[in-house]
Amino acid sequence: MSSQEPEFRRVRPMPLRRGLRWEPGCWPAFTVGVEENRVDELCRMILSIPQGGKCECAKLDYGTRSQLWSVDTDDARYVLKVLKAVFPVQKLENEVATMQFIADRTSIPVPEVIAYSAYTATIGFEWILMTRIPGKDLGRAGINMSIEQKSRVVRELASYQRELLQITFPSIGSLMASHYDQDSVSGAPAYSRYDVGPSCSTDYFLLNHLSLNMPRGPFNSVSEWLSTTLDIFIHAQTGIMKRSLSSYSPGINDLMCQKSVADADVDEDDKDSLYWGYSRGSADEAGYRKTLTQEIQSLIPTILQEERSENMVLYHHDLNTGNIMVDEAGGITGIIDWELTLTVPLWQACQLPLFLRRRPGDISANGGDEAGPIEQEYWERLTVGERDFLSREYTEAIKASFPEWTTIQKDNVRNRSLVNAVATIGAPDTVPAIARWVKSVKQGQPDSNLGQL
Repeated sequence: MSSQEPEFRRVRPMPLRRGLRWEPGCWPAFTVGVEENRVDELCRMILSIPQGGKCECAKLDYGTRSQLWSVDTDDARYVLKVLKAVFPVQKLENEVATMQFIADRTSIPVPEVIAYSAYTATIGFEWILMTRIPGKDLGRAGINMSIEQKSRVVRELASYQRELLQITFPSIGSLMASHYDQDSVSGAPAYSRYDVGPSCSTDYFLLNHLSLNMPRGPFNSVSEWLSTTLDIFIHAQTGIMKRSLSSYSPGINDLMCQKSVADADVDEDDKDSLYWGYSRGSADEAGYRKTLTQEIQSLIPTILQEERSENMVLYHHDLNTGNIMVDEAGGITGIIDWELTLTVPLWQACQLPLFLRRRPGDISANGGDEAGPIEQEYWERLTVGERDFLSREYTEAIKASFPEWTTIQKDNVRNRSLVNAVATIGAPDTVPAIARWVKSVKQGQPDSNLGQL
């Protein structure tokens, strides 16, 4: 636990986040639309398409972090991703660098970045133009797949994951592209084209966090990374308490407060938000969350013990069925949505992909938004036997060339539970399970698994 209350002071003005309305505790909404004629103008300029040439632009999706447009030409299909400027420039450059790194260093199929810009004059927002991955997402295609086709998907996915596990980094953070030069003697690159930079995780740019003097990484140890993330949440709870007319009562009934946090009056749009607790709730609820967070902090040395030299790897934390594109035969055509990807400890990456771990309401699977209707239908049609079979198929496939995967997975249950507790402490319905997990760890239960509480 930090010996002192974290004191994050405002040291810089907030960057301009044009066209957004920030709703406390959740992602911002666009306040101005992206005009189709502006999209058409931009794409024609980038792709050198003259007026009269085919350039059909249509809205695909309004996500929590972006707007997607399909762009069809005579020669190819593209996607224009219009980003909400929640973390101007840096988040954009991280997403581009991550996709370029994957394309350069692995055989994982990802969209090819055609162009990108943080210059907002043309359409008003940051944007990335990339190739469109063919096929359908697994959530839609998987509903009608045979078990053999699903097996092919998980085995291919395991082979791609093996590649990422074998590329290590020295620290925890977000990838950024860097310049490189040649050694004057050997002619070899003097340093990598890609470096681990400060974290672009959501905690660091929520609300007014971009203006605060908080540590942002890269982090040289797991304990430093997790302690800093918890410090940010403690700072947020202190702010809620200061803004309230009431104050936290140390003798308040913890069970009552757990229930009030879990059963809080949450808007339908926010009910799955991992960040609701950063600005919502009463002073008593914030005080309880703050105390629980400090307890988690105090357990970090116990759980991580003597922190060994860690290998960090790039980890796609949101491998749900919507981010895996497949063809009709069950072959993977691409993996998408690499934004907010971090380098993490090897043991955090040695687990089943999110869509194989996920159960409705299962906190252990929490690594992104809750399952959407397509994914929900996919899992409603998947029997327990099929799920277990596919999990075994994935495990056997990844063990073929990375035999230590199973041992690392089994030996680090508490470590991963710690990361999940840190990641989900802000969600309105996770506090009771996290409190039970903290109690089990303090009681010395060696295999305390947050997902089973």
